[in-house]
Amino acid sequence: MIGRAMERRGLPRIGVVGTGVAAMLIHIPAILDSDYFLLEAVCDTDPSRLASTPGTRLRRYASVTDMAQDPDIDAVVVCTPPDTHFDIAARLIAAGKHVLMEKPLTRTAEEAAELARRAGAAGVELRVAHERRFQPSCERIRELLGERVIGTPFYCGVHWGTTVKLDPDRFVPEDAGGAFRAGYRWRWSSPYSGGGVLQDHIPHYVDLIRDWTGQEPIAVMADTKNVARDLKGWSSDDSRWEDMGVALIRFSAGLTLRLECSVVGRVLSPLWGAPTGIGEWSEWGYIMGSEGQLVFDFLSLHASEQGKIAVWRSSTAGPGGTGWTMIEQPEPDRIRGSAPSGAAKDMFVGQVREFARAIRGERSRSADAYDGGICVAVTEAAYEAAETDRTVEIEFTTRGEDR
Repeated sequence: MIGRAMERRGLPRIGVVGTGVAAMLIHIPAILDSDYFLLEAVCDTDPSRLASTPGTRLRRYASVTDMAQDPDIDAVVVCTPPDTHFDIAARLIAAGKHVLMEKPLTRTAEEAAELARRAGAAGVELRVAHERRFQPSCERIRELLGERVIGTPFYCGVHWGTTVKLDPDRFVPEDAGGAFRAGYRWRWSSPYSGGGVLQDHIPHYVDLIRDWTGQEPIAVMADTKNVARDLKGWSSDDSRWEDMGVALIRFSAGLTLRLECSVVGRVLSPLWGAPTGIGEWSEWGYIMGSEGQLVFDFLSLHASEQGKIAVWRSSTAGPGGTGWTMIEQPEPDRIRGSAPSGAAKDMFVGQVREFARAIRGERSRSADAYDGGICVAVTEAAYEAAETDRTVEIEFTTRGEDR
């Protein structure tokens, strides 16, 4: 469905709801640094934050209802807390707007399925910000697995860790506006965030495994800890959610994902040999296949550098053979624009590009409502598994119903 703004100007006009960290550091810079949308308006219920959003030409709305009624806006990016996602998306969909929703799509799988149904009935695109699909190193891993460089993958282990919650005053990285510190504190304490580190990271890697292998998650086991509350003396209000979590997720063709995530500890990365303990995070993992193994090691989400990838192949290993080999990747473009540079810019602008393709009715690799919904279903099941100490099967069946 193409609105009159697209017909008149050739490019869709886009608005952004929520002007917090995700909008200001990721979505708005990526839109401005691309040629796929015209940024038309912003919306926030906080008057001071709304007024401080840069851009003299932007229309500013204090309510989603008002923005939804703007006939010159074709699409909207939603960057608000998870508990608001369903209501905001429902209003925008009812008004005929295409929606790109920050993850998680919704609080529950039931809400995700309902939004998918409404978007399908309204003829609009409902997409989810699973931007890791477009990180160049993640796309290279997808290619390597597709080429069967390590045969059939059967196991993936991932470590995502940071020390920031052990001593926030020392370990949260400094930034000009204090956005990192405020963002962490909000995630740890707000009842509106909806969950802790499992909610933050299960969607990323469930989506990546599905994108890399085409396999679907079918069952999950999980365990969680609240280290700051139980071992460091934090109050329940300050440490509301788990700060350490492990999930074991089984996929449809036999692959098992072990995802370990923490804001109370990190492990030295294997390829970058980082970090010192001050700064953002460690994120690395490995994939075992029937014919070899692959190791990946990423820097922070906003890093300009590519991640590092190494492979070991049984066919070329052994005495006199070839052991672990680093995978060559293109040099990133480190010229800074409005958005982050290099690999991060490629990732965030790539997400904008694929959202625009979806709106035009072209083949798109952006995550759709089903992709976002299955990640919500796995996250829900993981919390149930941790609470009940049992394996929980994954159920989410809107595929086909949202088409």
